[in-house]
This record gives sequence, C-alpha cells and structure tokens, in this order.
Amino acid sequence: MKVLHLLASDRFSGAESVVCQIITMFNNDHGIEMAYCSKDGVIGEIAKRRGIQYIGVKCFSIFKLKKVLKSYKPDIIHAHDFRASVIGSLICGKTPIIFHLHNNCPWMKKITIRSLIFKFFSKKAKVVFGVSDSVINEYAFKNSISQKYITIGNPFDRDEIIKKAKASVPLKPYSVGFFGRLAEQKRPLMFVDIIKELSGKDQNITCVMVGDGKLREAVCSKIRESGLSNTIDLTGFSDKPLPIMNSCRVVCMPSAWEGFGLVALEALALGKPVIASPVGGLVNIVNEENGSLCTSVEAFTEKISELLRNDDLYRVKTDAAIKTAKAFSNIDNYKMSLLAIYRKLID
Repeated sequence: MKVLHLLASDRFSGAESVVCQIITMFNNDHGIEMAYCSKDGVIGEIAKRRGIQYIGVKCFSIFKLKKVLKSYKPDIIHAHDFRASVIGSLICGKTPIIFHLHNNCPWMKKITIRSLIFKFFSKKAKVVFGVSDSVINEYAFKNSISQKYITIGNPFDRDEIIKKAKASVPLKPYSVGFFGRLAEQKRPLMFVDIIKELSGKDQNITCVMVGDGKLREAVCSKIRESGLSNTIDLTGFSDKPLPIMNSCRVVCMPSAWEGFGLVALEALALGKPVIASPVGGLVNIVNEENGSLCTSVEAFTEKISELLRNDDLYRVKTDAAIKTAKAFSNIDNYKMSLLAIYRKLID
C-alpha cells in the first residue's frame, strides 16, 4: 500500500512535524510505503535528513501534483489542511482521499468563501481527521462532515521528546520560552508585552523566542522599542527546539487559536509548566494543575511571575505536567488507528 501525504507549505512547523512522525512511525512497516509531497523549501531538507521519501514541487498546483500522482501512483492520498485538501480532491480521481485538519482557523467558524469551499470539496473525502474536538465543533458547517469526521489527535511519544531534549549539552537557562511561528496565530507580539510587564517586576529574567515568520520584523522592532534586547533572545527557526525548551523554567503560549497545542504537550513532558490561552485543543491539555489558562497580558504576567518566584508551587506544577504528558503518550494506538483506517479505505 502506498500513501502520499500532501502539504502546501514549504516550512517546518506543527503539521509538518506530525506528518514526518507518521511517515517515520510506519517506515514501510505493515507493508505501507509513504512519501511526503510539498512545495520545495526547508521542509525538503529536513525530511531527507530524517530518511523520509520526499517529493518536492516548485509550485503546489493542480498541474504539478497531477504529475506526482501519475509517477508515484498512491493507493491513498492523505491531504493536510485546507489548500492541500482542496487541490487533492481535484486531482485524486478514484483514489481515496483523507482530509486532515491540524488547525481551527478563524475562517472556519463563520460563513466565508473558504468555509463554503471546504464544505463543497469535503464531499470528496472518505474521512476527515481533526486534531481535537474543537476543529469540528467550531466549524460553521460541521453537519456536512460530521458523519465522516474522526478526532485523531496527534502522535505523541513522551520518551522520545525527553530523549531529543537531552541530546545536547546544557544550554543557557531561560526564565520563559516562546516556541512557534512568528505569525498572528501564535501572538508573538503579545508575548513581548508579557515579558515587558514581567521585566518590570524582575530585572533578572531571561527569555527566548524560537521561531520565524511574517511578524519577525515587527517582533524585532517591538523588542528594541520595549528595551528588551538584553532580555529576549530571538533565535529564529530551529528544527531542534527541544533542548532549548528544556532549558526554560516556564513555557508561554498566548495563541489566538490552536488546533491541538503540541508545543504544550512537549513542554509538559519536560516538566515545564505551561501558561496558555484557553483556545482550541489547549483547553484539553493545560489546566491549573500543570500551568494556567489566561486571556490577558496581566493574567499571563501574574501566573508566570508566581512560578518564577515560588519554588514549592513550581514543583507541584512540574509533577502534574509530567503526569499529564504520560497520559497523552499514544504512539502505538495512533499508529494502529491510522492503519485500520488505511486498510478500510483500500478494502
């Protein structure tokens, strides 16, 4: 059986990481061969380094992808997120296609051109995966996909996270860390506001932002204007962020929306309390035992400050964080769930 994973992006982020995990976990096991197809970019280099069969295209278009299908001849197309799902449905012909939603974007919650387009083309999908219940619950036309929708979650291997985090020498310790794209969804500018408030209470805090994106220049400007150039280290993109995360005391996620919230789980696996927004899948991961859910700069500041100065509270939340991560470890079950669905589609 051959499965072709389609993604429109050329970057490496949450959805791309999940696809790499899926392909690696099968690794031709159970007679399944997998390939990763996307627009050429940094993701191609990362996939190849990981031993993943990668098919890059200069332009993620119907014409280019038809050529890929003709050459690769997949038995199943596994399309990830909106653009890949729509284009995949236009070229799949009789090949069964899975739509896999990794996010609950704001446009899905309203009657928009995009939400209508997704409703129309989802008729072609045999299965629609979502990473959390919030993906379907917040979709304006959820009734159109409810019969074929499955909350699949994300593959998560706690032991592997810990192993990767400890794969390098100890790094510079940080008080607070931000891990994610510098994009509207992750609200990096709000993170800078939070750190500005924190630095007013504690001049000795050190912070790190790991990620890149369209808001990089705006983030750099705000850091300078806020007088935080010596407080916040902006590292840019890293495909190995876990050692840096492991050097943080607290992880902050002021996201505007999140389909799942994999960064939160990774942080909890390393015993790091997470202070996050109460959005999407984050509400199923973060709570008052292992961190806090906040909606304002003031609330984020208060909760983080508490964890930086109260060692007893920090130890309690660290223990709860590790316990939460253990409960989410699901790598074998995830693999078997996917395998059962793939086989059912072929049969």
